[in-house]
Amino acid sequence: MQTAELANKMIDVNKETAARTGKVLVVDDEDIVRSSVAGYLSMKGIDCVEASNADSALAALDANGDTIEIVVSDLKMPGKTGLELLSEIRDRGYDDLEFIIMTAHGDAESAISALRRGATDFLVKPLEFTYLHDAVRQAGKRASVRRTQREFRLSLIDEVNRKAVEVRSLAGKVDAAYEDSVRHLAVAAEYRDTD
Repeated sequence: MQTAELANKMIDVNKETAARTGKVLVVDDEDIVRSSVAGYLSMKGIDCVEASNADSALAALDANGDTIEIVVSDLKMPGKTGLELLSEIRDRGYDDLEFIIMTAHGDAESAISALRRGATDFLVKPLEFTYLHDAVRQAGKRASVRRTQREFRLSLIDEVNRKAVEVRSLAGKVDAAYEDSVRHLAVAAEYRDTD
């Protein structure tokens, strides 16, 4: 693929790709909240995976690999908190995941702390489902842009590597032609000297 085509592909993040959202991992220790959030998002056409605590969320994340793009997690849960889950997710190398915190204890300090630790949004319970949907859609768009950028970067690296191989091959041919020319000149000079 030519570099110009790759650039056009990067610029043209079409509406279908931008609107598509990968799976959402919904993490909440309260069954009713977790199933309500997952049910609502499913009604909106978004695939969800559910987990009741941080450890099961990490297991679900490991099992579902690249298909999960967004985590929607409660802040306060037994065992590990949502922020501890976020830290562990980042420690495991899932840096591109969007992470939305939801909590019934929504104060400015909690929101600032969550955002500073890498959460991408902060929702207060009881959830307004339209805000939840908007937050997930926006997170999906950001994830789509990152995915397209990553694909573009990888395609660009492949293209650069292919061109480097071509350049090395041409450089080898130029070197061989140069050595041939020098040899021919030496033979010609030697022939001339013998006359």
